[in-house]
Amino acid sequence: MNVDGHLAAALESSGSWTESAAVENACRAGELVGAVLERDEGAGEWWVRLLRGEAVIAYVCVGLPLAIVARDSGAADGFEAEMQMIRVESMASAELSGGEAMLKAAFGDSPRLDSLMGTPFSADDLWYATV
Repeated sequence: MNVDGHLAAALESSGSWTESAAVENACRAGELVGAVLERDEGAGEWWVRLLRGEAVIAYVCVGLPLAIVARDSGAADGFEAEMQMIRVESMASAELSGGEAMLKAAFGDSPRLDSLMGTPFSADDLWYATV
């Protein structure tokens, strides 16, 4: 699935998005499905992870109204309708793709993003490249 449309829409509506909105949405989704939140704020991470046991079931972006959610987790029901929702079968499967310009517009010009260019990537790959 190409994520460019989701990223463009998230960028367009990001003006009023805040870190606290991301955390509130993550909390609501986590409570709905019995997941815990994890984020290294001190490292400036761009994502809040929702974990059920050891498994990541969602990534919630703090910089954009965007979430990547495991399709069968039920977590999608806990997010605001205005958020861009990318649903994946597995966080580890390479089922996503995106153009270089849109990925850099959304996440900056990190050298780690280069590993995603021109090849399918997973939600985990995107998280790692943008942490």
